[in-house]
Amino acid sequence: MIKKTLLLFLLSISLVSVFSQSNPQNREKSIEAKEGIISGTVLDKQSNIPMEYVNIAVFSNKDSSLVNGGITNQKGKFFIDALPYGKYYVVVNFIGYKKQIFENLVLNPNKAYHNMETILLETAAQQLEGFEVVAEKDAVEFKIDKKVINVGLDIAAAGGSAVDALDNAPSVQVDIEGNVTLRGSGSFLVLIDGKPSALKGSDALEQIPASAIENIEIITNPSAKYDPDGMGGIINVILKKKIDKGFSGVFNTTIGIRDKYRGDFLLSYRTKKINYFIGADFSDDKRYGSMLSINRSFSNPDTAFVTETLGDRNRKRKGYNIKGGIEFDLSKKTSLSLSGDVGAHSFGRDVISSLRYYDEVMKTNKIISGTEDFFNNKSVMDRGNTYYRGTLNFQHLFSGQKHKLDAVLYYSSSHGENTEMQDEYPANANFENLTNTPTNRTYSLTDESGWNFRFSTDYKRPLSEKYTLETGLQIRLDRDTENFNFNTRDSVSGEWIRDSLFSSSMDFEREIYAAYATLMKEGEVFSWMLGLRGEYTDRTTIVRNEAFTIQRADFFPSIHTSFKLPKNYELMLSYSRRINRPYSWYLNPFPTYINSYNIRYGNHKLEPEYVNSMELSALKRIKSSYITTSLYYRNSRNLITRIRKLRDDTSNVMIHTFENLDQDHSLGMEFMANVDVKKWYSFNLSGNYYYYTIEGDIIEDGAVKESWNYDLRLNNTFKLKMGTRIQLTAIYNSPTVSAQGERSRFFYTNLAIRQDFLKKQLSATLQIRDLLGTAKHEFTSYGTNFSGFMEFIPESPVFMLTLSYKLNNFKKMKFDDDGG
Repeated sequence: MIKKTLLLFLLSISLVSVFSQSNPQNREKSIEAKEGIISGTVLDKQSNIPMEYVNIAVFSNKDSSLVNGGITNQKGKFFIDALPYGKYYVVVNFIGYKKQIFENLVLNPNKAYHNMETILLETAAQQLEGFEVVAEKDAVEFKIDKKVINVGLDIAAAGGSAVDALDNAPSVQVDIEGNVTLRGSGSFLVLIDGKPSALKGSDALEQIPASAIENIEIITNPSAKYDPDGMGGIINVILKKKIDKGFSGVFNTTIGIRDKYRGDFLLSYRTKKINYFIGADFSDDKRYGSMLSINRSFSNPDTAFVTETLGDRNRKRKGYNIKGGIEFDLSKKTSLSLSGDVGAHSFGRDVISSLRYYDEVMKTNKIISGTEDFFNNKSVMDRGNTYYRGTLNFQHLFSGQKHKLDAVLYYSSSHGENTEMQDEYPANANFENLTNTPTNRTYSLTDESGWNFRFSTDYKRPLSEKYTLETGLQIRLDRDTENFNFNTRDSVSGEWIRDSLFSSSMDFEREIYAAYATLMKEGEVFSWMLGLRGEYTDRTTIVRNEAFTIQRADFFPSIHTSFKLPKNYELMLSYSRRINRPYSWYLNPFPTYINSYNIRYGNHKLEPEYVNSMELSALKRIKSSYITTSLYYRNSRNLITRIRKLRDDTSNVMIHTFENLDQDHSLGMEFMANVDVKKWYSFNLSGNYYYYTIEGDIIEDGAVKESWNYDLRLNNTFKLKMGTRIQLTAIYNSPTVSAQGERSRFFYTNLAIRQDFLKKQLSATLQIRDLLGTAKHEFTSYGTNFSGFMEFIPESPVFMLTLSYKLNNFKKMKFDDDGG
């Protein structure tokens, strides 16, 4: 393990060094005496919020040569030394803002220190000869504790969901079925504007239209301030909000081949003190695909019962959401906002397949098959939910943006149904039905209702110019009730009969009381933040009148440090401890029938898993480009894992469920480079290379499974004349292992073309997903007395057209003089 760590660290440092050679001028500059100093603070002109990572360049008045430079810290401050006495001009520049130049700054023995005090940067939006000129942000921005994905710059995500917007994001992997993982983990916390989502993981992200998203924050090592849920970290989706005065809006509509539709709008009206907004979205999306699976269960080493399944597996998602809110200033320092939304969403899966059952006997290395049975199967699953949510936010500023009190009150309620229908018809060898009446028919209905309540307060206070203290309290209450009815069809009467043996109910209750504190010191070169969060959890699961209770106290420390080095280098080192709590679907012990030989169960005895995560990042900025690498290590204990096992030795029925394994380890390196080659061409290259091991009782012979995994993304952007932009993306994921098998590699490409009209008020985007038709998955699995293989091939290519119209040039209007 030590050798692997050293190898990855050396690779990380070497990559930064290689790319830094693209700025030889800085490296060759002779070391000069530290005789003069220039400092200052940079704020956003509109919000007065400190701006981090602003470029500061000091040039000689004599020959306009670059003498020295740096970037601002979290407080917007900069401090540039090693300046020989003389005359200078200073350029302050940040992507998306107007450049400012300050001339005739003199350093001499009488004035060796020059404080430029406060510098206000204005967003670079202006009208020029009837055309709008808007400077762009980077597609990905790096902060001390997170990566920020600016969704509007990814035209391939137009008309899609938050899942599509994450397809090109660093640290994130998205498979062809839309399942999202964060550094290989499917356990992560989804927040919407910093608040919890009604859904979990990929399901939550699928419901958010990409056109409604301002940016997405990826926080792989959150501080103690954040909820510690999710072993992979946090994905925080920031929705668009109109900040200019007056009335504006945006409308989007998408249509794709084979039943794919989306639409949304957002309207806003803002006065000097009050902002009103209302919006809605709708989606009806069907994804088609084909599948092949071969499963074997062994009664002895020479005899296997084989189940072959070949057919179509189609997914469908549908939903709507209506939202609205009001934000108003009670005074110059106190504000209040109230927002809410109502909606419904559904997810379904239709599988129409042909099944072949037979015995496979090995004799003298020759396979002899016994009696064969043929069936046609139709499996329909629908999971629907209606919900409403409300949030009340209060904020009071004591002195500036740093000393403040925030309070949030949040409540959500939902009710849903989950139905499963299985029909199986006997067939001949050509898979022609022998009867119109299914010989095996089952129907199950799960009725679910629940609510979630949260109250939190956060108090932040500067103790001095360099030290800041932040503390907070939180209460979380969760309730969930599920009633499960399993029915079989009477072959004579045709009526559905409830099977009390497999029908039941579950009540889930959880209360979490939390408190945290963080202390931060910001220096010119070295900054750090220490945090500690304490939580008390009381969880009770009641199944068939039997209660299972977990009561525990947990502590979650966090450490974040930042080192600013010469020549625009920066190192960031962090550590955090996290928890992954199983939610009710994992705990639900009721059976879900995939087919006659495959049944899914939850595990109401599951315990949470605990994660320790460390990360070392290096960042190098080269003019408008940058390169970053991260070395990370993650250890998960009490690991929650999907497993398969035979129900018994004679039935050949496979059980799919969840169990707590011992632990796993991930040691890896991330790399990302954003390079502006020409004004009309830029590319973003990112990759993740990591060593993964997993150990536990479920693994055959108690061995440790390991694999080297990597994924690569290359996103090419071409900016042509007349408002035309083209993006070509290629994504590759290597093979990887799980507790009971392997997943093969997969590769796919996407193409998007956007054309702007009417001074960018109207835009049209054509997308082609899986352009070459290469995105297929293969899985193998094995365990005690069983083995399996599955292949899934999605429809391809998929064509989609999106139209977007901005009313009053939404979010791109010229700012008023007062910054409103």
